[in-house]
Amino acid sequence: MNLTVTPKISRDGFVKMEISTTNSTLSAQIIDINKSAQAPVVDQRKANTTVSAQSGQTIVIGGLIDTINETNMRKVPVLGDIPYLGVLFRTTTTKKERKELLILMTPIVLDNSQVPVKLTDPDRVLRDNLDNADIKQIMREGDMQRRILEPYYRTNRPSWRENQIRTNTAPAL
Repeated sequence: MNLTVTPKISRDGFVKMEISTTNSTLSAQIIDINKSAQAPVVDQRKANTTVSAQSGQTIVIGGLIDTINETNMRKVPVLGDIPYLGVLFRTTTTKKERKELLILMTPIVLDNSQVPVKLTDPDRVLRDNLDNADIKQIMREGDMQRRILEPYYRTNRPSWRENQIRTNTAPAL
């Protein structure tokens, strides 16, 4: 996955972001290049959008849905091609899969003054923004939404500050 964001800050504090995403996956299909070489098919999806948000406001970009319907047949050479009897020497598998990608972004405009800025815990900011966006209501609407958004509400993981303290106080080898 490749995500490109071009932010532009307006005088009123809004951040206009031009967002481009490219998602590439390997397909189960294989193309014969020549007699001795094959190459996999790469499926590529692209999406472009422009969003305007205030500094500190979380935006959610959804609708990047990927549906995979693949049918593969494996067979014993020659025997799998025999009419009627060939069924005994080949198998067909069908794969159906649906994925949705949600992108959560929070632009923050930094002040250019020399006054020290108070650091905030990004996990806390994300959780507060999710609470204000009524994401919990969306989680109740379906199992897929709940499974995607539930990790953001876990409270048993250490905050990033605790991770920073652990990293900075770790004994040197």
